[in-house]
Amino acid sequence: MVCAVRSVTERGRPDPTGPTGPTGLHPPTSDSMTKDHAPPSSRRHRRGDESPAPVVPPTYPDTGTKQIEPADFAAMQARLDAFIERRFAPMIPALGEAFFQPARRGELDDPGLREAFRSWSLLGYRDPQGLRLIDMFAAAGLHAEPHIDRALNAMRQARFRVLRISSRNEHQKLLATFDLLDDAEVSLLDRLAYDQVAVDEMLCGWFFPAAGIWRALGAVTRVAKVSGDELRAAISSLAAHEQMSPAELGERRSMKLFWMLYRATALAPSV
Repeated sequence: MVCAVRSVTERGRPDPTGPTGPTGLHPPTSDSMTKDHAPPSSRRHRRGDESPAPVVPPTYPDTGTKQIEPADFAAMQARLDAFIERRFAPMIPALGEAFFQPARRGELDDPGLREAFRSWSLLGYRDPQGLRLIDMFAAAGLHAEPHIDRALNAMRQARFRVLRISSRNEHQKLLATFDLLDDAEVSLLDRLAYDQVAVDEMLCGWFFPAAGIWRALGAVTRVAKVSGDELRAAISSLAAHEQMSPAELGERRSMKLFWMLYRATALAPSV
């Protein structure tokens, strides 16, 4: 099986149709890496107290007919960044070391990979009680305004997806896609991705639902020069190794899945 994965898309300029990803998490640079890559527990576990887990409110289906305004995401993310800085700043470097363990030295400061780390830290990392940082923020109740609550609700439903492009809608800039993890048909709105991918190419990254369509959150990896069957075989192999379904990989092993896709280019023959 041969895969080739192009490098992470650099979203240096904001997409005017949505957010560019969480901004309050700062991974280590090449000068700060250590040999300790173990993901940390949250602060309450490190202190060993017996306080109960926070009550996390449930998510709800987004029934809105309009897309969430970028300003609403910005307002929500500003509060989220402040919450993470106040509550979890000491553990972020260790999370970065865990995520970047497979990285080569020249990749530690890559903007696309650092953005991929920020998304994983917020949406993929889970503490021993199964809570994500974004869930802990939701439990803190710092998002009472309806427009901010809607943005947070959408981001909490973000999923790591591996999307195969089925067709392109030029008028609406929509991509009809198929998720290789859960076999779902996904309508994707992402102007940057639309300009760069063709039918039958694949994307992987974090995507969230809003107003009936899915949007990219942060960096997206473009998977090229590999067939859907080859990629599905690679995903199935990883799922078997982890003893879970492909859909569960996106839920519980998104970091391993990301690096498998990103590193698959090393398996391609030189041309």
